[in-house]
Amino acid sequence: MELSMDNKTLLLLCFAAYIVLMFVISHITAGKNKNKTGEDFNLAGRSVPLLLIVGSAVATQVGTGSSMGATGFAYTNGWAAVLYGLGMAIGISLCGKLFAHTRTWEVNTMSEEIGVYYEGNKWVMNLVTIGMYLASVGWLGAHIVGGGMYLAWLTEIDVTMARLIVGVIVALFVLKDGYGGVTWIASAQAVILFVGFVILAIASFNTVGGFEGLKAAAPEGAYSFLGLEKLNPIHAISIVFAEIMAILAVPSFRQRIYSSSDENSLKKGFYITGVISLTFCFIPPILGMTAYAHNPNLSQVNYAFPYLAMTVLPLWLGAVALISGLSATMSSAAGDASAAMNIMANDVYKLVYGHAPREDRVVSLSKIAVSISILAALIGTLTAEDILSYITSMVGLLITGQAIAGVMGRLWPRATWQGAIAAIAGGVVGSLVFQYVPAMNELFGYAVFPSMIFATAGGIIVSLVTPAKTMSEEDALKMIKAQRNSQELESQTA
Repeated sequence: MELSMDNKTLLLLCFAAYIVLMFVISHITAGKNKNKTGEDFNLAGRSVPLLLIVGSAVATQVGTGSSMGATGFAYTNGWAAVLYGLGMAIGISLCGKLFAHTRTWEVNTMSEEIGVYYEGNKWVMNLVTIGMYLASVGWLGAHIVGGGMYLAWLTEIDVTMARLIVGVIVALFVLKDGYGGVTWIASAQAVILFVGFVILAIASFNTVGGFEGLKAAAPEGAYSFLGLEKLNPIHAISIVFAEIMAILAVPSFRQRIYSSSDENSLKKGFYITGVISLTFCFIPPILGMTAYAHNPNLSQVNYAFPYLAMTVLPLWLGAVALISGLSATMSSAAGDASAAMNIMANDVYKLVYGHAPREDRVVSLSKIAVSISILAALIGTLTAEDILSYITSMVGLLITGQAIAGVMGRLWPRATWQGAIAAIAGGVVGSLVFQYVPAMNELFGYAVFPSMIFATAGGIIVSLVTPAKTMSEEDALKMIKAQRNSQELESQTA
């Protein structure tokens, strides 16, 4: 449906008003903070309360993949799209259960946390640094693409301009008030997107005559329990485990742990987020199946959401869709931009220069870091999408092995640093085997199970044939903190 100039103007004004509101919220809530130290700017002074833990985590959970991706998946696979939310709920609950205790360690990054499990080994820490920075930039680019698609589809502005607009706004979200501002903005976005998607689901649902209408129009097998009559059960379980592995390895979720006010609040926050994810997971299937009922011949499944917003629903609901969709993608983008900033200002700086940055320079370095990270993501989205796709596919190779190495170090005292590297490498090998062996592809549907098998086997076997650890986690933590402090002193006297 072609938009009139008045309708375009209205949607763009809604978008502009929404962005101004987000900046006002950030200024009122976090703008009063002085952000004197890197810990203030990158980790919100380690004082994020329960409400903001839940708000920011929910906003990230319902990001580009959960809104646009799951709705598109539901277009052809129906209730199977619930599996995304189920995996997210289990994943974030496990993350809270397994890793909430690291809040008391007062580490800055995932690299330092993994280092505690593996005697502060530099090879492991540097590998995690590189992998997780690339992961953050890759996901950031994906969210910018998603946000640009929402903005372009629903306002008909140029796609390149839409991506630039989204990238610049995300940068300003982070630059203005640091991670403290991001948590407040994300929490406001969580409320907007959740309410917005509920309104959209109800309105869409009514256009097809409720559940009976959905059932009558759904593709064969798509309306069955979890879509299992249409989707191979092994493929279905793979979707759940892929979401779990991603959450256990995503730096933005670890940043929430390190920045939380205390361990108990973090655990509660992640468990509450898991429950909210379960309630939300029924919305994308309704939206996707409704779009299919109205038009079973869309050229791309990702068009399901904008098709509903601009063709089936009235204009005011199109505005709700625009704001809700952008809330989902931009909150996820801001979270990944913050994670990239934290990794670059701490770990990447040490990797390049051999010492930590001076404390009085961390805030300025962090602002430079987030600018570079968003610029890199934008370059990938604007001029070399094939490169961005390559980066995100490479990140996909690393994720499962990274998650297994973290869980192995957390739960198995016999795990060694050599085993951690073997687990990460095994995850890569498993993913490659899946890609290039058709039988594996057909059996599993997704790379997560082959990757988990190779990563787990590699981690266990190599750990058992290499010398056991001689340093406790307590001593490793002391060593990492001592190195960080001595490097800061060294940089101040340099």
